[in-house]
Amino acid sequence: MDIMNGSNGIDGSRHTTDFIDNKDSLPEKNKAKWHSREASPTDVKTELTPNADMDRVDYPILERPARFSTSSIDSGRDSLTSDDLDSESGSLSLGGWEHHGSVDDDFVEETGISSPPLNLENAVLGKELGSGRFGKVYLVEQNIDNKRTCYFALKTAQGGSREEKEANLAKLKHEVEVLAALGVHANIVECRGFAKVDQEEGVLFGLIQGPDLSGLNNRLCEQFEQGDITLHELSDTLAFLEQQKLNAMLHLQKANRIHGDLKPSNFMWDSESNSLKLIDFGQSASCEGEGRVVCGHEDYTPPEAIDSLQGSAHAVKANIAIDNYALGQMQFMMHDYLLGGKGHAFSNGAKTEGLAPSQRTEKAFLFRQAMKAFTTPKEDGSYQKVIEDVSFDELMMQISEKDQPATFDPLYDKATEMYEKMQVLRPMADYACRFMHPIAEHRATAQEMMNHPWIINRSTDIDRIENIISAAAA
Repeated sequence: MDIMNGSNGIDGSRHTTDFIDNKDSLPEKNKAKWHSREASPTDVKTELTPNADMDRVDYPILERPARFSTSSIDSGRDSLTSDDLDSESGSLSLGGWEHHGSVDDDFVEETGISSPPLNLENAVLGKELGSGRFGKVYLVEQNIDNKRTCYFALKTAQGGSREEKEANLAKLKHEVEVLAALGVHANIVECRGFAKVDQEEGVLFGLIQGPDLSGLNNRLCEQFEQGDITLHELSDTLAFLEQQKLNAMLHLQKANRIHGDLKPSNFMWDSESNSLKLIDFGQSASCEGEGRVVCGHEDYTPPEAIDSLQGSAHAVKANIAIDNYALGQMQFMMHDYLLGGKGHAFSNGAKTEGLAPSQRTEKAFLFRQAMKAFTTPKEDGSYQKVIEDVSFDELMMQISEKDQPATFDPLYDKATEMYEKMQVLRPMADYACRFMHPIAEHRATAQEMMNHPWIINRSTDIDRIENIISAAAA
């Protein structure tokens, strides 16, 4: 069973940039307990009014050294040259970002993030972890005092021509500068800057051992379908993961930046720290001044940014509402699947099946046409919701028209089961709707959604949630 393959379903493109699938090749890691507010012991409520009095978790953040200058971000050179390389250390230092030893012990204990001293003289290039359009990723092993080995992932650039490779190197440079300015955060991949290991040049990341969110979601749904967990437990587990996404987004938004390519494959579960981490900042853009963005995937692009799918010449003004729409879309797709759908993205009826990934202009046209009705207000001034409220009688009618059952009992039983699921998932549905308002300025913010009932009213014990995720990530 795979519910997350294809551009029209829950995104299943596999990111291999920062992780290993085969954990047998690595020593057993110590599991760092994820510190989070324990869920309320009450049942999930259907009252959908945010409670501002509920406490919110602010995870620890360690800022990068103040001497790093962010002025070059989004306006740097088009490519990297050999002049950037430090011949003695074999590393690249961009914008003054350098490694300054390990982070504070209390921070490591609280977040599970570790930053071992980096000495490339003791680093060895390991096996290839994966490859993609822009480059390959290798395992890097670093021996520390002949006592222990630390692991990293080296993301390199490749291309069919020199110009293409230089363009991909420029994207890596941009990603390094963005992550350097953001600093270390528990829910963002740890970037160690440019490095050269055994003649391979690229960006060095902390190794993430675990699946991406698309794979994790697949396995969580399998647990539910096999009867290992209840729908309440699944919903609470998804809300727990969503809270960590929101923490990453709040950190970006504090820096007035957007990611620009939010999708399940760009979140990864780190089994070492028991935390969800955001990766791949190649599309990230500043919301300040004339900052513009080209969105990375049509399924997660809001109506106002659809033209950017055609390429850099059609880039749109960067706005945090673009990322917020993508967050809502991910939950819309999960909600659709759990209610018997195929987990398709909301496109208001756009028919893009059969189009190749390279046909972005054609896709943009179809999406733009389909979204016209979505962005047009109704006669009463209200707007269409991506998930409309349905009464039991309306649900009975819908099922009857679709299935045309011969007798009443099967119809009633199916409608009852479906309606009960809808009530459990109602907070998730409301969450998706608030993030997917057709008009950008009317969308909820990440800060507001930290207090949404779906996030704060979890009834499943936190230890149970972590056990569910550990089983799914194994």
